[in-house]
Amino acid sequence: MMAFMERRYSFVCLVVIMLCCTGFAQTDFESRIVQLEMLVAELQQKVALLEAQLNANNAVSPVVQPVISTELANWRKLRMGMSPEEVEQILGQPFRVEAEQVYVNWYYDPDDRYNATVEFDVHYSNKSLSLQGWQEPK
Repeated sequence: MMAFMERRYSFVCLVVIMLCCTGFAQTDFESRIVQLEMLVAELQQKVALLEAQLNANNAVSPVVQPVISTELANWRKLRMGMSPEEVEQILGQPFRVEAEQVYVNWYYDPDDRYNATVEFDVHYSNKSLSLQGWQEPK
């Protein structure tokens, strides 16, 4: 009988301990959820602030589109062997750039209406480009 009472007492103690631990675990779990919800709210505020700053910057500085350089005088300033920087100073930024193994083409016409292109050779030895040819706008 005594053994039965000891087992019963042990079982009751075990149940009480489990219930207490479950309660603490539940409280800890709920506390963690509250912390995470606060963190999410803080991050949402930061994202909203960053989006507002991004929108403000975009409104202030619009994207500048390249201008088609159709003046033949500019195109006739080009010389074989010029660097991309020199060509860009004369003609401006290209609308499109295509690179291949041994050459790079710059297109100065968004819809190929004027057929204005510049071609550079790729020099792997010194990692540079040099003007190899061009087609003036028509």
